Amino acid sequence: MAVNPAAGDQRTADDHRRPLTIAVLAIAAVAWMAMVAWHGGGHGAGHGWGANGVGPASARHPGMHGHGAVAGPAAGHAATSVWLAGWAIMIVAMMLPPALPFLQTMARLVARRRDCRRLLLATAAAFVLAWVLAGLALLAAGALLGPLLGGVDAIAARPWAVAGAAALLAGAYQFTPMKRACLAACRSPISMVLTNWRGDAPWRAATGIGLRYGAVCVGCCWALMLLSIVVGTLALPIMVVTALLMAAERMLPWVRPLVAVQAGFAGAVGLLLIAGSLAPAPIWP
Repeated sequence: MAVNPAAGDQRTADDHRRPLTIAVLAIAAVAWMAMVAWHGGGHGAGHGWGANGVGPASARHPGMHGHGAVAGPAAGHAATSVWLAGWAIMIVAMMLPPALPFLQTMARLVARRRDCRRLLLATAAAFVLAWVLAGLALLAAGALLGPLLGGVDAIAARPWAVAGAAALLAGAYQFTPMKRACLAACRSPISMVLTNWRGDAPWRAATGIGLRYGAVCVGCCWALMLLSIVVGTLALPIMVVTALLMAAERMLPWVRPLVAVQAGFAGAVGLLLIAGSLAPAPIWP
């Protein structure tokens, strides 16, 4: 009886994709539980992982305003490390499940290699690293712009207006060419994977592809992730809605209606912030 090599390859790929899907969803579930525990303990009320005002580092506790921590460079470095660790957990919870089609594409590509699991782990780690670097850029921007904005009395007295404007910007970004281009690349990762894969340097290729896809994902989703930072007490529910929207735009066959939904959601958050109906995250020390 003739053996179909293609069928064998498909079975091999499926054998790797099922555990991959289960592992990604399990890791994301643990990350979500960590975020729920954080917010449930009161740490997410107006500061912390998703609701921390990424503004200037305060003298008492840089990047984590209002805690009254001891001043000094060590406190600043510790606060930055905690914020980045929380940001990484938030990325794992919110961005890893939407990246499943990308990881499954990689799984099919490396399915017949002995080190396939480690290559997939390297790809996923590089993807998360790209988002951690984006978090560092966010902190740097906050440290640079915070003192400038906080020094303007009219702005410093209205932090809700700043947060609302940021949310409205997130909504407007959904209609930009950059968003469309990045979303198209996110939805069809096979071209990026095949173009950048090198069988003679698999580890370099896997990490490079993970970083590239992560950068594209940042370009697609940074504005929606911004909502989780500018909002205070309702950060966790907004994270849940944002995560569902970002997963839907990756995995559903129709995407154009979701652009308006995402923009409308971000715009509604912005208007509620400006109106004072939604508490913003602390921005000024």
